[in-house]
Amino acid sequence: MLSALLRQRRRLLLATIAIALSVGYLAGALNLLDRVGQGLDALSSSSSASADLVIEGGIAYESPTEQVRRLVPSIIEQSIGDIGGVAVVSPRIEDTAPLVGPDGKTLVPLGLTEQPIGANYPADDRLSPFRFVKGGPPTDSSHVAIDERSATAGGVGVGDHVIVVGRAGAAPYTVSGIVGTSGGGLPPGSSLALLTTPEARVRFDRPTDDNTIDVLLEPGADRAHVQAQIAQRLPAGIDVVDGATGAQHRQDSLDRSFALVRALILGFAGLA
Repeated sequence: MLSALLRQRRRLLLATIAIALSVGYLAGALNLLDRVGQGLDALSSSSSASADLVIEGGIAYESPTEQVRRLVPSIIEQSIGDIGGVAVVSPRIEDTAPLVGPDGKTLVPLGLTEQPIGANYPADDRLSPFRFVKGGPPTDSSHVAIDERSATAGGVGVGDHVIVVGRAGAAPYTVSGIVGTSGGGLPPGSSLALLTTPEARVRFDRPTDDNTIDVLLEPGADRAHVQAQIAQRLPAGIDVVDGATGAQHRQDSLDRSFALVRALILGFAGLA
């Protein structure tokens, strides 16, 4: 029997290598799937859960692998500001916005969940999920706040210059503050560029549209009553929901957008 095994040693060696590779691939696929899940959780954590109410667009397109919501006309911000019980109205403007360091290299490349995130800083600190470890939020059109990981990777500090690339092109900015990335808020490996709202409209080419509009209420305000008042002033295709529902809708859209990635990972893991 030993002689037979020795004669088949090449086959045994190849089988052992194949099993080892399959186990390694399976472990890697499951790790990647876990990373996708963590990235989605981190993205959704920077959502509208801290708002009392959220004005959002209805679903414009939906498929098994995609869910796209309509943009919200920014004119709504002015139309609801005088409603009793409304304390703060803050637009949310988000887009892909790579950060380029002083050496001309992009600090974070695109990945499965890793992405260069650009956004406006909210009108009220209570709506911000971010924690500043140095400096503070942008206060004029020349400022940008960036994430701690990107600052470390690019050797950038408060007062230094970076370039933000948006739909309207690239422009230089002075770093006003650095946002901590430990404990969530961003998917691992992602970058963040926070601009003032007027500058975000310019850089991300959103002069008249928002992704959503967050609303904070006055203490003691009747949320259901204020929500009904706001709903009366909204055009067709635009809805107002509570903050938790708005955050869940964001999570649902993110989950749908990564459904194909999950399916491919699980499929390859099954083959392994």
